[in-house]
Amino acid sequence: MASTRESTPLFSTFREAFCHAFRCEGDGYYRRAFVAGVSPWRRFYVVPVFWVFPSLFEMDLHIVDYLGDTRSRSEFGGVVDEFHKAVQVSKGISKTALGLRMSGATLVALRNRLDPLIAPPS
Repeated sequence: MASTRESTPLFSTFREAFCHAFRCEGDGYYRRAFVAGVSPWRRFYVVPVFWVFPSLFEMDLHIVDYLGDTRSRSEFGGVVDEFHKAVQVSKGISKTALGLRMSGATLVALRNRLDPLIAPPS
């Protein structure tokens, strides 16, 4: 009997693994990864704002794009750290006071959950 690791396809990037796990294609990755990166208890108000005012989340979508290209946990963590710094610098009321942003902890938990699908960098 084959182990789960042997029967699971391995992908080279976070984006590929995410799209496999969440069954998304093309631009669907950006929307789904953004929503998955928002803390579950904030999604009920962040998602409607995202659909009405997507420009508020331009930085978040750029981060989602960068995260998609990562191949290792450390690379992913570096992008999440940069996101955290950018949010601190922007000081936008929608980002900090209202919490209209992705969560670094939620993103890292998502990466950890998808880790079995991502091939170690060579």
